[in-house]
This record gives sequence, C-alpha cells and structure tokens, in this order.
Amino acid sequence: MKNLKILMGAVGFLLLAWLIYRSEDCVGFLRRLSTSLDDVQFRPVTAAAFFAWNNVRSTSEVRGMLADVNPVLQERFARTASIAELQSMVLIANQKGYDSAAIDTALSGEAGRSVAAGNWGESRAGLLSVASLGAEDFGRAKRYLQETKWEEPETPEDRQSVTRLLHIVALLEGSRKGIWSPVETVGAWQSLSNSGVARTSVRPVLEKLAFQGLKPAAGTKAPGDFVRETAKESGAGDFWERVVLRSYGWILDGTTQNVSDFESLVHAIQTSFGRTGVESQAWTRAAGKIRDRYPDDAGWPARYFEKAAATAPDDSARATAVNELAACYMKAREFAQARRAVESAKLQVQDEKPAKILDETLKEVLKKEKEDLGRVAKAQKMVDQDRLRGQLDFMKKQLATARTQMKPSEDIQSLEQIVKQLERQLTE
Repeated sequence: MKNLKILMGAVGFLLLAWLIYRSEDCVGFLRRLSTSLDDVQFRPVTAAAFFAWNNVRSTSEVRGMLADVNPVLQERFARTASIAELQSMVLIANQKGYDSAAIDTALSGEAGRSVAAGNWGESRAGLLSVASLGAEDFGRAKRYLQETKWEEPETPEDRQSVTRLLHIVALLEGSRKGIWSPVETVGAWQSLSNSGVARTSVRPVLEKLAFQGLKPAAGTKAPGDFVRETAKESGAGDFWERVVLRSYGWILDGTTQNVSDFESLVHAIQTSFGRTGVESQAWTRAAGKIRDRYPDDAGWPARYFEKAAATAPDDSARATAVNELAACYMKAREFAQARRAVESAKLQVQDEKPAKILDETLKEVLKKEKEDLGRVAKAQKMVDQDRLRGQLDFMKKQLATARTQMKPSEDIQSLEQIVKQLERQLTE
C-alpha cells in the first residue's frame, strides 16, 4: 500500500509538472523515477512517465537536460511500456529525429531477447511485433517476427501466432503494391479473434486497409461488390460494420459518388449478412455527424434522415428518423415539408407507441406551420400596405398637379375617386 501511494504521488507530480510546464521539474522527477524504481515498480507509472517524457523531449531547450536520462528511459520504456506507448516509440524511431536512432536501438534490443516457449504473446518480441504492425511499420514487424529467438523449442501455439502475423504482414505489404483481397483481409481479421493485444492493435490496420481498398476500384466495382465477395466468410459482417465507421467521411465530403459508395456499402452489409437495421442506423449516424459538423445547415442532414426513414426496419426506427427529419425541416422553416413527412410516416406506422410519438410531432409541426403562415400573412400585409401608401402618395401628387393645371373636371373627379379608394384600402 505504501508503494502504491508513492507511485500514485509520482504520477500526480508528473502530470502537475507538465500541466504548469516546469520542464526542469519534469526532467528532474523522470530522472529520479528512472534511477530509484525497478521495472516492477516503474510499470504502473510508465504511461504517465512516457507522456511527460514524450512532450518534453521534443522541446529543443530541454534536450540537454535529458542527455543523461534519455538512454535509461528509452530502455526502460522498451522493457515496461504497454502496446500504446510502444506504438508511439516505433513512430518516433521512424521520424529521423535526434533521438530516433537511440530509440530504434532500444526497441531492437528488447525485440531480440530470447522468448520462453508458450509466452510469445506476452513477450517483448511479441508486443513489439504487434506494436510495429499497429504503427504500420510492416518492415519492422516482419524483421522482429522473423528474428524471434526461443529459449527452447516454441509451442505450436507460439508458431501459429508468429505465422499468423507474418501472413498479415505479407497481406499488408501487398496492399501497398495495389494487391488487395477482401476475402483474405476478412480471414486475417477473423483469425485475430482470440489474440489479445494483437486483436486491438492489428485489426484496425486491416480495417483501414479494406477502407482504402474500396475506392481505387471506383468505376469497375462498387463497394458493395467487395462486401458480397466475402458473404460466406466467418466474421465478415462484423468486419464490414467496423469499416463503415471509417466511411462517414464520404458523407461529410458530400460528393454524389461518395454518397453512392456509402449507400452501396451499407446496403450490401444489410442484405449480405441479414443485419436488419444496419442501413437505417448508418444513415442516422451520417445525418447526425453532418448536423454536428454543420449546425447551421438543416437541409443537408435532412436528406439522410429521409434515407434513414425510408430504410427503417420497424415502426420505432421509422418514427425516430422522421422525428429527426421533421426537426431539420422545422429548423429550416420548411414547415409544409415537415408536415408532409410526418403525415406520410403516419400512414405506414401501425404500432401504437411510435404512432403516438408521430401524433405529438404532427401537433407541434401544425402549430408551428400555423404560426409561420400567420407571420407570412402579416409580413405580406405590411408589404401590401407599403405598396398602397406609395400608390396613394403618387396619386395625391397627380391630383394636386391636375388641380394646379386646371385639368378638366372629369379628370380631377377620376383622380379623387382613385385617392378615396386607396385610402379605404389602407384603413381596412
């Protein structure tokens, strides 16, 4: 308990020193931590220490202060850091900065340590291989995997883990040369189902690969075609739903082709894997992202809430989407469109609860539409009155001129009648 309090205090001090940016305090405390704690004691504070070190190391005036502590910290982080910090170290090592070579040496040193049989997944060699894949340094990952040293003959499970990741490396390297197989990508993704840190770190790289692979084939294949190729693959539905999360940028881009590609992707996922509601949910999320990004543009998200309503799997989802659609229309002061959308949905909804929700929405829409019609009528009346006043002023001047010029009496009487008629219209 005493050690825990000391370690928690260390974390707090590091964060406080960084927040108020006393770089000398950060460096001084990092030095004390690196020299006074062993690896077991250091591991709980690794994340906070790495955060502080990674921020101060990039400041030119601090580099001199870190000269003596950097080698110790770099080796310590390579030995104790979690997968997230190891990925960051791989990225730093590849940046060609002043300390990149030293960090690369520290990482390679840990990756080259012998691994106990049955422990590859938890070893530094295993974690650094996975971290390299997560950082998309495929060459480094391949080198660490191929150069793994064993204290004794590896287990079948160890061999399978290394072989699986080497296959994924080859798949990813091939994608950079324009070679991409949706079926192999889904298979590789599914093979990581029970792989611990590899699952959380490498799966996103494969999802990114698939997302990037969808677009270059535009004009020859639609995204939905790639989805259908994998319809019989285990885990493919889950895989493509993860890819959809990366595709909302297409909607935010707003081009016709991107919207069409998004529609092709989500429709294929729903129909290929029997995932009821995927399409409507995707359109709802897309509309929400647009609304959050462009709060002053109510018409844009309305288009996608309309698609969400059209593809809704049940009355509840339809009512929810139509409510959002009506809210967009009302914000844009398109009350007639809001009313028509709700009235149309009411004809399709049979369930009592969603129907009641739409009833309440329709009441609100009708109230606002009535208020808006009254406002428009009032504004139009003011415009008409301004027009009549202008006409009246003009005709009064014409009458005065006619009298001055002693025009015929019938002309003057005609002008007088026009003036009286305009005065009557203004007072009505």
